[in-house]
Amino acid sequence: MAIDKQNAKALLEGFNDLFDITISSVPNISPQISDKVKEIIIGETFKEIDRLIINGRGPRIYLLGRSGHGKSSVINRLSNQNLAEIGGVAGPTTSKAELYNIRFE
Repeated sequence: MAIDKQNAKALLEGFNDLFDITISSVPNISPQISDKVKEIIIGETFKEIDRLIINGRGPRIYLLGRSGHGKSSVINRLSNQNLAEIGGVAGPTTSKAELYNIRFE
């Protein structure tokens, strides 16, 4: 299952809003203290999530091998789609390098 970056970002924003609402209900707390508490409690965690999920990129996989040895079949199996043309037992079908952008929703 792939992580939806937009949903992850919305979830983080929701947590941020929830924290703001919760901390604002504390009587006599200054904005400076509120910001410091927020930084200590959720700051590093949110930065790490942001770095790994929001700003991350998917993996890149390179398949190398002799012609006719099943690289296109592997691509089709990984993607659960028929993206790469495959042939029969008679011989290789793909004669040059191909780029496949597979999205895992």
